[in-house]
Amino acid sequence: MESDLTIHGVSKRITVPARVIGVRVMPGMGDFAGFETTFNIDRLEFGVLGSRWSGNTLAVDPMVVLHLIIGGVHE
Repeated sequence: MESDLTIHGVSKRITVPARVIGVRVMPGMGDFAGFETTFNIDRLEFGVLGSRWSGNTLAVDPMVVLHLIIGGVHE
């Protein structure tokens, strides 16, 4: 799946693997589909530095793992 990811006002085009969890008809709503993905981003590329309490030092690793479970309805 390819999309734009915006964090801290910085947008980047990313491609991530996506797995269909399931599809079902939701009465009165339409077809519902669930998806799952896990991918890594470098938070520094999005301007996410350290926090104020740490003096903007790198308190955590720059590489962050994102695990998303999302769903949508097709009307």
